[in-house]
Amino acid sequence: MKKNLLSMAALALILAGCSSNEDDVKIDKEGTNKAVPIQISQKVAGVETKAATNSTEVTANIIMIDASAQSSDTPDFDAFTPRTSNKLTSGSFASDDDRANVATATFSASTIATTLNVSPILYYPSSSTKTFILGVAPTGTVSKDKVTFSTVDGYQDVMFAEKKDAGSVSNAASANGESNTNTVELEFAHQTAQLVFVSKLSTTTFTDTEWDGKTVTVKTITIQNAEVPATIVLNGGEIEWSQKNIDVAGCAEKLTTTACAKSIPVMIKPVGKVTVDLVLELSDNTIVNYNNLVIQTAKDGATGNLSIEKGKSHLVTFEITPPDKATSGTAVSVTAKVQAWETGDEGKVEIK
Repeated sequence: MKKNLLSMAALALILAGCSSNEDDVKIDKEGTNKAVPIQISQKVAGVETKAATNSTEVTANIIMIDASAQSSDTPDFDAFTPRTSNKLTSGSFASDDDRANVATATFSASTIATTLNVSPILYYPSSSTKTFILGVAPTGTVSKDKVTFSTVDGYQDVMFAEKKDAGSVSNAASANGESNTNTVELEFAHQTAQLVFVSKLSTTTFTDTEWDGKTVTVKTITIQNAEVPATIVLNGGEIEWSQKNIDVAGCAEKLTTTACAKSIPVMIKPVGKVTVDLVLELSDNTIVNYNNLVIQTAKDGATGNLSIEKGKSHLVTFEITPPDKATSGTAVSVTAKVQAWETGDEGKVEIK
């Protein structure tokens, strides 16, 4: 059967704060063996992410799902069985079921359009049956109906590109690949809300406070009971969430009245209430804990809890005031020691 190459190319991921303008993608004609390529364009709704920095590579699963018949205009998700390699006999497919339908694509985050290499190569059905393309990032284990992520830590920018009609081999393009009547546009959308933390002091005058003569740093920030993506369903992109506490590294530098450097972004489920714990460390190694802090909105004229939204990056600022020191009274002095382990009776196991 004639091999008709499904060639993937894409724009790079967009840097933080830039627009999501779409550009057409260059076609890589090498290795097509006179097959008919499909032009692909891609755009990503850009927010500041751990991945979306210049020259950083991000991987995605590119998944192809055929229609059930030539007369059908919808993908047959029920019949989908993932295949990650092409089975060729003398350079041809014995049947459409010998084609790979799951590939891995690598995006190099850049403002310049780059060719996206897809492995393995994806091919059209031999008949005039339509095929459809969708995408999931980052890569995971593709099963019959979903992708399961191997890393579930809140630092993964989970994105989903809804299925797009790639047409069929009969209407794909001219034989030389120079023109194309069917351009597939994959639009990857962020599936989580994003939190970025900074900290600062309300004052650097520590006189008559418990922190007099000391400096302060942020040791850790913990997001309580955060929900992060564990799986994503191929048909529609519904997410199964996994709940966990997420520790975020604090500011390494001494705090001042100017906000410190931003934390690594954390990506979690959009919710109407976020509760965190904050741990500070003073220069004399004293640890100060603030627990069960509910993040409030900082929007002008608004009050109440901060609602974090899908596809949006939320900057959270901790403004810290040192606790007052009593002007009278005597402070309690506390010392501590730990008992040494005593030697207990020994045991044995006899195996005969």
